[in-house]
Amino acid sequence: QIEEKSSDLTFIQDSNNNDFENYIFPGIITLNSYYINDYEKILLQKVNPYGILLTKENLRTEEQFKYFQKEIETILKRKPVYFIDQEGGKVIRTNYLYVKKHYETAFSSSLENTNDLEKSKEKVYKNASVIAKDLKKLGIDVNLAPVLDVQGKDNNVLGSRIFDFNPQNVKILSNEFIRAHKDNDIELCAKHFIGIGRCTVDTHEKKCIINASVDELKKYDLIPFYNLERVKYGMLSHAIYTSIDPDNPAPFSKKVVDFIRNELKFKGILITDALHMKALDEHGTLQERILKSFNSGVDLVLIMNLATNKHSLHTLLDTLIQVKKELFIKNKNNNNLVVINKNLYFN
Repeated sequence: QIEEKSSDLTFIQDSNNNDFENYIFPGIITLNSYYINDYEKILLQKVNPYGILLTKENLRTEEQFKYFQKEIETILKRKPVYFIDQEGGKVIRTNYLYVKKHYETAFSSSLENTNDLEKSKEKVYKNASVIAKDLKKLGIDVNLAPVLDVQGKDNNVLGSRIFDFNPQNVKILSNEFIRAHKDNDIELCAKHFIGIGRCTVDTHEKKCIINASVDELKKYDLIPFYNLERVKYGMLSHAIYTSIDPDNPAPFSKKVVDFIRNELKFKGILITDALHMKALDEHGTLQERILKSFNSGVDLVLIMNLATNKHSLHTLLDTLIQVKKELFIKNKNNNNLVVINKNLYFN
């Protein structure tokens, strides 16, 4: 039996009779394994997250995964939005489920490899269609792809995750990736706004500062990020873009979010990358990072801390419940949260 702190059980009700626990927390969380442990059950009940990001540990067999989904939906009393990282190559999350299945990398379809743009487009569409069909079969809603970053030949941080070295080709080939998913009724999350191709470090491990001017970004890095009307979600990088905001990483920067909305005209749902990453080490506690993200205008936060024992559950609950209370109280005055809770999830 798990003891729960009284502070975790707070029940709040507003004038519209929307209770606190039924309020959808505008965030995406991960779960630890192929079954839901007792701690995660409490986490799901109390936090009521918008979405679940699936990892390879959650996907063992089709039968197991159906049961896994059913358990989540029973706890939440609704279907959350299921997200997955399924770019191809090494970035796949169905390793255990489809042991013998191989998805091509994005770069395998580059002009460098085919010397024929039409052939490259065909390869991307064919590979992305296989990915999308498999996700649809599993009942997964959103693929955290495509990668739109433009990386030079002298930089290998992103490796084979990029489509091409030429930004115009990245735009053309990523459009085929998008088309294949839309043809199979799978939503996408383009990444990493507004480009990490200039990063010479992995933001999982270190902070990245990009010193390019806005004009340089527009002429090169940003080309694939324009005109993404068919993409429902966009993921921000953790980089600092000094020409737009020298002080804050993208998820904490209202200037960067405004740039995405006004310059790139992106009208989709903006998501942070995982907020535990080391690029953000200098920017406060998890609670502070979440609040900074919402204050900048981000729509959804990605939380990958796992509840595996009593201590980790209470640590995570303390953080998320406190944030949820603040968001709940501000709900009527915060357009982003009203949209997330009343429009986007139910459409």
